[in-house]
Amino acid sequence: MKTRALMAAIGCFLCFNAAAGGIPGVRGGDHLGITVPKLDEAVSFFVDVIGREAFYKLGPFKADND
Repeated sequence: MKTRALMAAIGCFLCFNAAAGGIPGVRGGDHLGITVPKLDEAVSFFVDVIGREAFYKLGPFKADND
């Protein structure tokens, strides 16, 4: 179910940009950003289901007042 929702969202994004000439001055897309509520689950989905490789990670960050 999550896969279908993600694919539908990406499909809508691509169709929206292709319709009516797209955004003036934009010739294509380099990447797509998706905000997710649980980053670990999203990374797991892209690695385990879609077969991509996790290549970028930030944090955890520690501050003196933690």
